[in-house]
Amino acid sequence: MTSATLPVPLATHFDAIVRTVQQATAETAPTIVRTVISEFACLTDLVEMTHELSAAINNVVRNVESLAEALL
Repeated sequence: MTSATLPVPLATHFDAIVRTVQQATAETAPTIVRTVISEFACLTDLVEMTHELSAAINNVVRNVESLAEALL
C-alpha cells in the first residue's frame, strides 16, 4: 500500500483538525463535527475538480497529438 504525501500546509491543516477532534468535549463536539464534515466536503469537491481538470488536460493532449499526426 502506498501512502500519499500531503503538501505541508494541507498536512498541517489536517494535523490541526485531528488535534481538535482529540480535544473535543461534549460542548464543542457538535461544532467540531460540523466543521470536519464541511472540511471533508470541500476536500471531496477539490478532488472531483482535479479529476475533471485531469480529464480536460488529457483531452487537449489527445487533440494536439491528432493535430500533430495530421500535419505530419
